[in-house]
Amino acid sequence: HILVATNLSEESVPVIAKASDMAINKSATLSIVHVLESSPLVYGGEYALALPESNIDESIEKNALEMLNQYAEKFNIPSENRYLEK
Repeated sequence: HILVATNLSEESVPVIAKASDMAINKSATLSIVHVLESSPLVYGGEYALALPESNIDESIEKNALEMLNQYAEKFNIPSENRYLEK
């Protein structure tokens, strides 16, 4: 089993491609994971404001899941092998 972690940047695509090639060559299962960063603070000028759980976190999670699924589909990683962690 091969687990590839991604930060969902374009720079991670070659890493996912390499992991995919390795999985194919070794007849291994490939999984992909992205870990969401906590965003308790918003910075505005000189001040940092604490935010309660909000729609911002939901939006970040939704966008991350969409990106994760795009990368996974590109490399034929099945949905049961896609992980978005908090």
